[in-house]
Amino acid sequence: VSRCLNNYPDVNPETRRRIFAAVKELNYVPNAFARNISSRNRTRTVGLTIPDIQDPFFPANAEAVEEVCREQGYELIYGSLGRSPERLIDFITHSVEMRLDGIIITPDAWGEELVHMLGRINMPVVLLRRKPPPQISLPFVDSDHFGGACEMVDYLVSLGHTRIGHVAHPATMGEERRRGYLDVMKQHGLQPLVAETATPSG
Repeated sequence: VSRCLNNYPDVNPETRRRIFAAVKELNYVPNAFARNISSRNRTRTVGLTIPDIQDPFFPANAEAVEEVCREQGYELIYGSLGRSPERLIDFITHSVEMRLDGIIITPDAWGEELVHMLGRINMPVVLLRRKPPPQISLPFVDSDHFGGACEMVDYLVSLGHTRIGHVAHPATMGEERRRGYLDVMKQHGLQPLVAETATPSG
């Protein structure tokens, strides 16, 4: 049956006919995970976390990730976290159990349990929109938050503005943006005006 379903040429035509008739009658669907693991030791599947499904930034990212994965012959499994550190830990645990080929994650905070887990799992991990803490070395894709903030303040000053406010983001990227804002405000001799957001986004 396995040789028939995998299109091996040495299967008797009558046997092949009977097998496919049984497959149709039973509505049998091959287990792609099992097939890939047994033949390639891979699942051809990648996990992606979405910190907040209501934040339009993350669905747009997910669409782009899925497009690239499909082009390379990979499926994508989503994990909607609702900004929960516990759900992120669960997602990573399940990804290891399912033997995914890799995961792309966007942690909101670097708790001790998360850092310890990422330091010992035997699975490729890429960080999206986050830089890793010093304790672990992981590849990441992120913006230059410090440089971007500097450019924005410089641009506003070039337009003649002097009262320039900044809404601080309560995450590592927010710290980088605030540092850039404060540095350039100081360079221009301007008084900083900083407000804090209540919850993270992006």
